[in-house]
Amino acid sequence: MLQGKGVSERMRLTTWLCDQRRLGIDRPEITPDLINTLSSIPRLSVTERIGRGLLKIVSVVPRVDRKFDFGDSNAHEANEFLAETECEDRDEAFGLLQIMKKMALLFSDDGTPLRFELTPQGWARYEELSAQGASSSQGFVAMWFGDEVTSAYADGIKPAIEDAGYRALRIDDKEHIDKIDDQIIAEIRRSRFVVADFSCPPGNVRGGVYYEAGFAHGLRIPVFYTCRQSSFQDVHFDTRQYAHIFWNDHAELRDKLRHRISAVLGDGPLKT
Repeated sequence: MLQGKGVSERMRLTTWLCDQRRLGIDRPEITPDLINTLSSIPRLSVTERIGRGLLKIVSVVPRVDRKFDFGDSNAHEANEFLAETECEDRDEAFGLLQIMKKMALLFSDDGTPLRFELTPQGWARYEELSAQGASSSQGFVAMWFGDEVTSAYADGIKPAIEDAGYRALRIDDKEHIDKIDDQIIAEIRRSRFVVADFSCPPGNVRGGVYYEAGFAHGLRIPVFYTCRQSSFQDVHFDTRQYAHIFWNDHAELRDKLRHRISAVLGDGPLKT
């Protein structure tokens, strides 16, 4: 299934597997749908990799009087660190450990440069990360509000999100007295993912949906791209590189979107 995929896609898949197991899924299912979306899943930022590295180190050496050994004699735990931090090889992982050391999160003696222990600052940062809790269960929906697609949301997108175990929110569902643009930005920030539907009347591209999808992408929030098949010619070439779900009817939209969300993120906390 990974034939033709590069190192970058393989690292993304490893990150997905680590996240699935952290959610308690012992045997995550790798599907062709997931493989086809790997290139659209954002890479982890350095800050995220450092946080995941700290969590992994403490899971390996939970006692303050023990050290994390990155040497060859402890290859299994070193490889787990590579997997959790989305590093390509041991050299990159060691470089990440050195950055963590320069940030005063880790300490190692000159005589034993491959054995690391958390500093007081490192333990404090670990406790902050541990207290952040589970991710949001909200899926934000960006789409045209025209009558032609109202039923697509009610009968396709919303039930698909709920089937996957998350809560759907379209901004017109929320009561507020604030400027709508501010509410959109705030709700995207609170969301686990965004569904961006680019269906539109012929030649009438919905620029706001592109903005909301781009904003989420910049925040490294996963975006699921959907579009009615008849609107394919209006999808901008800058976003055609991402794996769109093209649909002809609401049942097809519901089924495909639900499977895509579950494949990429796993079932949400509201799954029944």
